[in-house]
This record gives sequence, C-alpha cells and structure tokens, in this order.
Amino acid sequence: MSKQANKPPDTSGPRLTAKMEHYCQRFTTGSTIGDKSASYREAYAVGPDTLQNTVNTKAWELHQHPLVSERIRELTQARDTDNAVTVHSLCKELETDRQLANSLDKPNPAFTLGKARLHGLGDNRQTDAASVLNALAGLVQQLDARNEPPPMPEPPAISSTCERIEE
Repeated sequence: MSKQANKPPDTSGPRLTAKMEHYCQRFTTGSTIGDKSASYREAYAVGPDTLQNTVNTKAWELHQHPLVSERIRELTQARDTDNAVTVHSLCKELETDRQLANSLDKPNPAFTLGKARLHGLGDNRQTDAASVLNALAGLVQQLDARNEPPPMPEPPAISSTCERIEE
C-alpha cells in the first residue's frame, strides 16, 4: 500500500463558507425550498430595508457560484433518494384510498383520475407527481374527516323580495 492511499483528502482547495452552506440548506429544504431570494435573506440575515432587486441579484449570483450549485445538486440528489416517490408507489396509494372510499360507500372518481394523470392520461400534457399529490391532498383530507358538507342556507323567500321591489 502506498503512502498516497493513507493520505487524508486535500481540504486546502476552495470550500463553502458557513453562509453558503446555510443558503444551500435553506434552498433545498424547509419553507424557502426553491426560492433563491428567500433562502438568501435567511442565510445572509438581510435587513428589511434592503431592496428586493438587490436581494434577487445577490441570490442569483450566489446560486451561480460553482461550489454552491454543486452543493445544491448534492443535497437535492440526497433528498430525492431519501424521498423516493415513484409513479408506481403513488398509484398504489391512490388505489388503497380508492378502495377505502368505496368501502365507506363514498366512491370518488378523483382517485382514478389521479392515477390516470400520473400516467400522462386524461389531458394532453404530462402531469408531475407533486402537482397530483397537491391536488389530491384536499380530497384525502375530506375522506379522512368523513364528515358531510355543511347544509346549504335557505334562500330568501321570493315573495318577500318581490314585495320589497313593489314598494
């Protein structure tokens, strides 16, 4: 075994600063995910009086930095691997939910529609899994609640409305 193999990796090259790392973390997780400007504001503690145009420019410049863009790629890849959601796994969940709805005598075609959209059917464009999940989240909450919708209020009597007009 050579002495080269036992050497620790070279860390003398360019590295991310703590603020750059914080930006990358904020950009790939939490409430600022995907928002360059909001992630920049949090990572660099930007004051409220700083112009939004300045923040946007600085965020864009930081995002273009090779070390930052590489770190974001690493974090995104790790997140995607951890959250491996596939069309197959989403369809399996939708089928389970559809069967539950049917067993509660509350069939809902939205589950079948969701499966169709995951496979690019039902409209002339491919639908990504995230948008289908967002669209179906409300339906699943309604199913979980198992409550009937509130009763509609009685409409005003027509005769009383007509009497007021004649007066």
